[in-house]
Amino acid sequence: MLEMLMQWYRRRFSDPEAIALLVILVAGFGILFFFSGLLAPLLVAIVLAYLLEWPTARLEHIGCSRRWATSIVLVLFVGILLLMSFVVMPIAWQQGIYLIRDMPGMLNKLSDFAATLPRRYPALMDAGIIDAMAENMRARIMTMGDSVVKYSLASLVGLLTLAVYLVLVPLMVF
Repeated sequence: MLEMLMQWYRRRFSDPEAIALLVILVAGFGILFFFSGLLAPLLVAIVLAYLLEWPTARLEHIGCSRRWATSIVLVLFVGILLLMSFVVMPIAWQQGIYLIRDMPGMLNKLSDFAATLPRRYPALMDAGIIDAMAENMRARIMTMGDSVVKYSLASLVGLLTLAVYLVLVPLMVF
């Protein structure tokens, strides 16, 4: 068995270029695995720079100089980023707050509707099943409320990371 593995190894990895490729791939994956937290802003900046190269090249093709094309794309990119940060995110946050605030009323309406089902369809629905489902739903929502508190405290670290990304990534892109 060992001899068979050695033959396979010699046959596949006798080429020095294959060994070099293997070492480069293992080293690259190791670096990405162990240093992903440090390299993430750099990788995001590289991807954004690649994506923003197309509009810059199009503006150059139209006749703008590279400096003007880059400036225009940078201003548009930062403008869209600020628009998303200061307009869309607060609206989404407010909608989430409204959802959490209105959730008990929605559940009461659902419970009232579910309570009418056994009277309307006595052959299909049983009141005991509806009560069990309502109790299960209340228990899950209480658990979900505890989870929301835990995740909101944990999201402070995420907000700090987002702030770092909002500053570092646009600087590294250009």
